[in-house]
This record gives sequence, structure tokens and C-alpha cells, in this order.
Amino acid sequence: MIERRDFILGGLSAAACAARGQAAGIGGGDRPRVVTPSGPVIGRRADGLAVFKGIPFARPPVGPLRFRPPEPPVPWRSPLDAAAFGPIPWQPRIPMVDVPGTMAEDCLTLNVWAPVAKGPHPVVFSIYGGGNFLGAASQPGYDGAAFAKAGLLFVSCNYRLGAFGFAEFGTIDPAFAGSSLNGLLDIEAALRWVQGNIDAFGGDPERVTLLGLSAGAKNQATLAAMPSARGLFRRVTILSGGGETVDRTAAPGAAAARVLMDAAGVRDMAALVTLPAEQIVAAQGKAMAAAERGFPFRPVVDGRLLPMAPIDAARAGRMAGLEMVVGTTRDEAALAYPPALAATRAFVASQLAHLPLERMQALEARYAATFPALPLAERRIRQLTAEEYWIPALRLAEAHAASGGRTWMVRFDVPAAAGPFAGMAPHGSDSAFVYGGGADPLAARTHAMWADWARTGRPALDGGPAWPRYDLRTRETLILDAAPHIERDPRGDERTLWDGLL
Repeated sequence: MIERRDFILGGLSAAACAARGQAAGIGGGDRPRVVTPSGPVIGRRADGLAVFKGIPFARPPVGPLRFRPPEPPVPWRSPLDAAAFGPIPWQPRIPMVDVPGTMAEDCLTLNVWAPVAKGPHPVVFSIYGGGNFLGAASQPGYDGAAFAKAGLLFVSCNYRLGAFGFAEFGTIDPAFAGSSLNGLLDIEAALRWVQGNIDAFGGDPERVTLLGLSAGAKNQATLAAMPSARGLFRRVTILSGGGETVDRTAAPGAAAARVLMDAAGVRDMAALVTLPAEQIVAAQGKAMAAAERGFPFRPVVDGRLLPMAPIDAARAGRMAGLEMVVGTTRDEAALAYPPALAATRAFVASQLAHLPLERMQALEARYAATFPALPLAERRIRQLTAEEYWIPALRLAEAHAASGGRTWMVRFDVPAAAGPFAGMAPHGSDSAFVYGGGADPLAARTHAMWADWARTGRPALDGGPAWPRYDLRTRETLILDAAPHIERDPRGDERTLWDGLL
């Protein structure tokens, strides 16, 4: 079981070598070398940066450690060759989602992109998306070079997915209570590694900004609600996520876990722990297909590691000390519910992240009455966008601002120029604008804005309007489009339709 003291003691033992690393900078040459409490690592020089990949931050969660919280890594003496990404977490292979790499349960590794200049540099800590059942830090879209070239130290980590990291088995066997939080505890363990090690790479552990889209955003909100993660980061950048990210009771997760076990053909956890990983992934797919809602495997409020849902924690002021940017894209749901489908197929339960189907159907009539001029497909896309993304994000921003937290809100409206989403800004279309790599000038300016946010805690778009903090009186929001501007209470007429629902 993860022990906080082990990570703290590890961090203290790092102090001497960290100070040396900061004073001298990362070793020169093509093979930069850093000494961590676990052992020495040797990276690569790439495009003027020092890059380290595949560094273990926890013990491999295999054998009896499957479905258990992460444990501190086993130290090594010989230099670790940190030139290549580690294995990716077990997950289904989906043709349209490119997650390169070999799958293994021994996947708890992290990666560092560091400027050559002597630090301390602010740290950007990236959490990948993928619905918490797909993804890896090694995907090309999460490359950290652009941030490191901007003078920040970039860290990304793998965490367990699907049944391995987010299935709740506690009602089946009390010894596994809290297993739905293991993926979050993996990320927390990586953040503890940052606190104890990042000085040696030139990073500043006092200035850590979390960054992530989709599940990466939702996981930030959950981490912000976990008492054990407090003090590990200063800022969160919650893009296409929100505060309704968990189950408040174990019942839904327990039902999903039981379906998983039935699909796997096992009756108890002893058998599931020894089952080949590929069989668990196959059973997970059957459980997800049979689920009556989207994302059946998600964190459960257990009263201990996660005392309350993120939105409730924000309303109680538990996140007030964090600086927070919250945002969405304009047409989030279009990615999974394109116009041709939205025009011909009504909502189904498996599309929904939060509301029961009957409440979503009742709300559709209110949308039609409020926006009679909108085509049916556009109304449905807007409603589904609000159900999973916009309203949960809005509620989190409202709660954080009301409790005194420094809060900003943004909406990404840049439309796709061609393809199936031409004219729309669907889920994930802002990724290159966040991580770098976008070809147009606005993409470069937007990426620089996120780098400045991590550096200063004051988000501002170069050449754009002054971006005021979010408050419930004006609800001023930055709209990122061809002519970035500030809007007061964007889509306020639609917002009021959700009062009392989410």
C-alpha cells in the first residue's frame, strides 16, 4: 500500500543531490545524467533540451499488487537508460485512436523535458485524456518539447486505466476497497516523485501546474478534492472536464465490477488477480458495452481517500487555495455525436455521463421551446455538450469563484476548416493550441498563454483582450476564436435551462 511517509522521506533524501543538480545544471553532452533517490538516470539531448523517458515512479503493480494502490519504486544502482518511453497501460485497441507502444501492467513511469538553462523552472505536469480507459503519456500529442522550449519543465506520467485503475471491487472483497481510485493514486504518486526529485532536473516543486484535457481534466478535479494530494500542485487547468467526475456511492461501480467479473468468468478477486491482463481488457469491453451509462468505471467517493465529490469539495471551499482555469470547446459532443447522427438518432443512455435518460429527454423539449430556430442536430449537440462538459465545468468555476478561489473561464470556438467537423469546434480540437504544434498564429499565441499561466498564475493572451477573473455577477469568459474576445455570460439563456439539474 502507498505510504505517504515513504515519498516524503524520499523527497528529503533527495535534498542534497537536488541542490547540486540545480546549482550545476543538468549534466552536459548528449547523455545528460541526473541522480534521483531511486537511482541515477541517463537521458538524451534532443533539440537543445534534456529529455528523460520511462523513469519508474512506483513499483510495478503486478501479481499481488494488481488492483492495489501504488507502492514506492525499488531503487536501482546502475544508471537507468531513460531514452525511451516505458510500456503503455493495458487498454483496448481502437483503430481511430493511435496509442503507440507495447502494453504492460508494469507501466508506471514518467517523462521529463527540461530546458538546458539552469533553473528553477516552473513545472507543467500533464495528465492525458482518453476516458480513463484509453491513452498514454507517450502519445505524440503530449510531447513536452514546446513547453520546455518556453522555459518550463514538463512532466508526463502513465497511470492505470479501465478496470486496472478505476473499477471498484470493494463490495466484492473489502480488501480491495477504494480500488476505483488507484488510477488517481498513480498520478498522485508521480506528483510526489516531482516534489522529491524535480529540483535535480532544474524544476521548482513549489510551482507545479496541472494540465490536461478530457479525462485529464476530470482527474485534476478529483485530485483537487483528495486531501492526500493537497500541496502537490498550485494550479489546475481543467479543459473539457468539471466537478461531476465521480460516483457518490459504490452501487454503480459495484454493478459494473460484477458485470466485468461475470464476463471474465471468475467469481472472486483471487481468480481475477491471476487472470491474464488481455482477458481482463476483453471482459472490460463487454462490461462497457452492457453498461446503461457512459464511463461505467469511475472513481467512487469512499469517505476516506475521496471524502466528497469534486464539485462538493469546491462548494465547501476545500479547493480555495488553488488557482484554476476551467474551459470547454464550443461543440464538445460533436466528436461522438456528429450532425448526421444527431439529426436522426435521439439520445440513448450510454451517451450520458451524468443525467438519467428520462431527465435528458424531458430537457430536450425545453431546448426545442427555447431555441425553436436551431436545427434539431445542433440543439442535440449543444444539449449533450452541456450535459457532460459545459455545465459541469461551469458549476466548478462557479463554486471555486464563490469560495474565494482565483478562477478564470475560457471557451474554445476555433472551427475546423475541413473534414467531418468543418465549422465546428469538437472535443479535443483545442489540443494543439494547448500543447503546441498548431500551425496558425493563434495556436502559437494560445500555447504561449498556457505557458505564461504556468509561469505567472495570470493567464493572458498576447495581443488579446484583458482576461478578468470569473465571478457570478458578470460571468466574463474568454472566447478563443479568430478574434479572441470577452463575453459576459455566454449562452446564458441555455445556462438557465440546467438550473437544478447539474
